[in-house]
Amino acid sequence: MLSKFSHSSLGTFRQCPKKFWFCYVERVKLPHRVFAHLQLGSIVHRQLATLYQQALDGKVYSREELIASYKNDWDQLDKTKLEVVAEHMGVDDYIENGSRMLGTYYDNFQPFDQGILIMAEGNVNFQLPGTNIMFTARIDRVLKRSDGVLEICDYKTGGQALPSARDASFREQMGLYQLAIQDRYPQYEDVELVQYALKYKEAVSCRFRPDELDELTEQFRSEVNQIINAERYDDWPERESVLCRFCDYAHLCPRKRHQAALESEDDPERTSAEQAAGLVDQYLDWNDKKKEAEAELKMLRKELIVTAKDLGVSKLYSSEGYVTVSVRPATKLPTRTNNPTAFAQLVYLVREKWKLEECLTLDATALLKDFYGKGKLTDEQVGELEPHIIRKDDVRVTPRRSSPATADGQED
Repeated sequence: MLSKFSHSSLGTFRQCPKKFWFCYVERVKLPHRVFAHLQLGSIVHRQLATLYQQALDGKVYSREELIASYKNDWDQLDKTKLEVVAEHMGVDDYIENGSRMLGTYYDNFQPFDQGILIMAEGNVNFQLPGTNIMFTARIDRVLKRSDGVLEICDYKTGGQALPSARDASFREQMGLYQLAIQDRYPQYEDVELVQYALKYKEAVSCRFRPDELDELTEQFRSEVNQIINAERYDDWPERESVLCRFCDYAHLCPRKRHQAALESEDDPERTSAEQAAGLVDQYLDWNDKKKEAEAELKMLRKELIVTAKDLGVSKLYSSEGYVTVSVRPATKLPTRTNNPTAFAQLVYLVREKWKLEECLTLDATALLKDFYGKGKLTDEQVGELEPHIIRKDDVRVTPRRSSPATADGQED
């Protein structure tokens, strides 16, 4: 189990407990893969950290020097081995996007003197308030502004949409960062959280109230306890979502392994996988037939009930057997599930108004049978209970396949 938790590890557990198990418990070794979008994020973050660190020492890169340094970082990579997730993008597209992001940021914030740099690309280990749970956070930048506010910054180079301060992901990540920084620098009470969405040329900011930080602390504590319990009971369920197609552990996942075996010509389990697929087809076919049969039976049952009522009989015969149609009057009371409002009114009558101590733990059926049915209620109580009583026929249709009735009326 992890000795320190993080925004990333908690996010993995929320996404899929089984993925958390593969990554942090079993620590499955994966083939080394290098993705262009991840390299883009790393290089842009590194360049921005360098900008602020240099500015703290009184040196400001020119725009041209920044872009040249950025492209030099890309040149150190073997671009032929970079994997691209977006089908419409190539490696050069990612490089160009990063160049535009850095150029725009440079134009907006140079000479990078908005405050005193406290931290850039820093790791902070801290204890979650009120617990013995250790966390770690990697924070892009912390700046003490001229107005005395401590600004905690995070850069985003990707994303399908502009982030919002109301997004759970924003609040969880940035709230954790604030807890980390305030643990290290408790002298700073006025804190602002800012995410720079570089792709959208926007900054999203937020300030948490103390009670909001308390709520997040409790959420993190609860999630860590869920992880601890998952390990204790070895319970790591798979959680399918649209993110499964990006998961590095899909070939190992119980929900995806069979599909992977079917799609691979070289998988040693392909034959067994195909046999299993045949069983699935058979089950699906019979399940469809079952649904069709259930619908047909439901319709026939209604017709049998009507027919028995019209003929004034309780048993209908054929050459194949017979069907018994039993109709008896039934009384019921509302339940918490089918009518919560009426059930609450009933509970009030029994517990508050009538104060039937021996009835407090009885269910609705027992109330009818033991009190109403046996005459234990007063006339006034019966009058108050009557509006809640549901009267409807209890109809049972029982089939039996056998030989037809014998001449003397006996059955085989």
